[in-house]
Amino acid sequence: MARMDSTPEARFGRAYRAALAGRAALPWAEFMELALYGAGVGYYRADRRRVGRERGTDFFTAVSLKKVFRPLLEEAVKGMLRGVAPGEVAWVEAGAEPEGGIYREGEGPWREVHLLQRGEAPPAEERPLVLFANEVLDAQPFHRLVRRGGRWVELGVGANEAGYAWVELDDWTPPVAAMENRLPGTAPEAYVLDLPLGAEALVRTWLREDWRGLVVWFDYGLNWSVLAEDRPEGTGRAYRGHRLESDLLAAPGEQDLTCQVCWDWIREVLAAGGFVDATLESQEGFFVRRALPAIAGLVEAAGPLAPERRQLQELLHPGGMGQKFQVLTGWRG
Repeated sequence: MARMDSTPEARFGRAYRAALAGRAALPWAEFMELALYGAGVGYYRADRRRVGRERGTDFFTAVSLKKVFRPLLEEAVKGMLRGVAPGEVAWVEAGAEPEGGIYREGEGPWREVHLLQRGEAPPAEERPLVLFANEVLDAQPFHRLVRRGGRWVELGVGANEAGYAWVELDDWTPPVAAMENRLPGTAPEAYVLDLPLGAEALVRTWLREDWRGLVVWFDYGLNWSVLAEDRPEGTGRAYRGHRLESDLLAAPGEQDLTCQVCWDWIREVLAAGGFVDATLESQEGFFVRRALPAIAGLVEAAGPLAPERRQLQELLHPGGMGQKFQVLTGWRG
């Protein structure tokens, strides 16, 4: 029988208490960072399969449909390279799962394939690259605010005998204080505002070196006006066993945590980094506009009941992934 102090719950509890460092609570963004990426306790640090439809997984993504997704993606990207041959371009994927990314080394038409680790940036070099990311931005820590008595209060996480609980912090953390002028001046009492500042910070990390090429980022997000005015309960959520969980504080380190990306902010970072023609499209629109030959080829090759047809419908149908996900692209020369 496993010792009680070696359970995931016990290990996370020790890490949480160490992170407190004398404080009464952890700001939510710090708690989420620990729950997702903390050494030895984070959800994404665990040596297990998270993505797919198999038993024991928690969610699936477009990459789970690689047999269909990859040819569509390849067709679309080739048409966006501004005359550069694919064989001259490095394929760089951020946030790939341990079992591998959309391409492995030696696969595809690319000069080379490289998997980017968290905190890394593509190297600056003369030859261009494609920086691809699929559902990476939404998995970065966000800050949670709530409207109380006409002002915004940042939330943190405290602990009691029953487990973890939301607490209101006395002061804003520095990242929230730095964007004070961007916060809505008015909002209904108890409005919850989730600020995806971790996604913005990750993009700045990716762009810190002076490399050139194309970004292709798949994710789900909203514009700032929607986040600030039309999502009174926030957009943070948890996934476990392919179920949407309402309790973000339950089973830290054992469930995925996510929130909607703020596309306005990401596009601003791209523009400041020298990227042009930043375009945001639905996943459906991106592929229909840019990968029709690949779509037609898959439809022609697959039988009426072939799994490829069902996967294609899942990727493109507005009721499936087609409208749920967006694609942001941009070029830096």
